Amino acid sequence: MRGYRFSLFLLCTIVVLAIVLFINCSPTTSSSSSATTSSIVAIPPTSFGLSSVPEAYQNYSPLPIAKEYVFDYKGFILEFDTRTRNATWVCYMLCRAQLGDGVERSSNFRMENRLGDLSPRDTEYRNSGYDRGHLAPAADMSFSSQSMYDSFYLTNVSPQLPSFNRGIWKQLEEQIRDFAIEKDTIWVVTGPVLKEGLVKMGNTNISVPDLFYKVIYKPNNAVGGQGIAFLMRNEAGSNPLTSYAVNIDSVEALTNHNFFPLLSNQQERKIESTFDVDYWFSDY
Repeated sequence: MRGYRFSLFLLCTIVVLAIVLFINCSPTTSSSSSATTSSIVAIPPTSFGLSSVPEAYQNYSPLPIAKEYVFDYKGFILEFDTRTRNATWVCYMLCRAQLGDGVERSSNFRMENRLGDLSPRDTEYRNSGYDRGHLAPAADMSFSSQSMYDSFYLTNVSPQLPSFNRGIWKQLEEQIRDFAIEKDTIWVVTGPVLKEGLVKMGNTNISVPDLFYKVIYKPNNAVGGQGIAFLMRNEAGSNPLTSYAVNIDSVEALTNHNFFPLLSNQQERKIESTFDVDYWFSDY
């Protein structure tokens, strides 16, 4: 009996040693090895401060600056800047199935009660000379009554000149919907370029941005995907949309945002430093 127990103990010891040796000799994941993969690297969200971002968005969300001001709406998320009373960014997925005939536009703008006195109010925009310019467009949120309703929270708008909001900005919104129809699932990050010294809208605490951006990413596991960005001044514009196209890196430099922090270094170089006009505007 003692010989049997000793044999069993010896066998268990050998198994444990074998497991330890296997673990210690296995290759570890490093930044250099992960850069060779084409899919998004599975880095724990807390490594990039993405713990405040809903799980469904974590692979494609910008890195939040203030976690307590990340708001989860139906169809989109955003981070709000209490100093300028603008969203710093709005992020959402847009796909072919969401577009077409949908819920009728509500046009019922409302404050965000969770922000209390820090929330913009509809009365502040009245007779200001500025439109309530959507960041996540109502037309992109027409796939459900709740998403349409949520798109009219004033956290999702910025002061825009009517000639801009109803002109070149609207054209860009329509073009991005065309991208989704042609390419299917794309991710959109949009917002104002916020900085010190922006003028206020009348007697309010709401800053009026000079520039607005849209960042578009089409994931593709085989090649990493395609990216493009657009940068527009808050004024009337009549140039072709392609003339506003820039690389994503340039918008990150202006805004100090990391739009897609879970991309590998190799993916970032491909997707954020260059853009392919022919890919996006094949029928333009």
